[in-house]
Amino acid sequence: MSAPAALRAIRDYTAVLRAVLDDVDVLALATCPVGAPAIGADLVDVGGVEMQTFFAMSLWTAPFNAAGLPALSVPCGVDAAGMPVGLQLVGRPFDEATVLRAGRAYEQATDWHLRRPAL
Repeated sequence: MSAPAALRAIRDYTAVLRAVLDDVDVLALATCPVGAPAIGADLVDVGGVEMQTFFAMSLWTAPFNAAGLPALSVPCGVDAAGMPVGLQLVGRPFDEATVLRAGRAYEQATDWHLRRPAL
């Protein structure tokens, strides 16, 4: 794909996301396709596919970064191994305040941010 075509694709993608955010204040979705990997893990299993840890951990956050949308991840549970998983909150362009308020409200309603995995 040429650079101009890639820029058009990002612009079109961003327009679709912004249109979705016309109807909602914040999108709430998983931060990553897997729980937190072990420290130093180079690879993780994502639905039976082995991926580099960095790529897997940014798979569901990078699209919002590319669109220039504010996003926040807060702890929201644990996986089968007891490792933390995150809730990603995404907001409208330049509306970081709403995203931060939503994250704070979630933390006040739960105690996931206070829990630590066993060592």
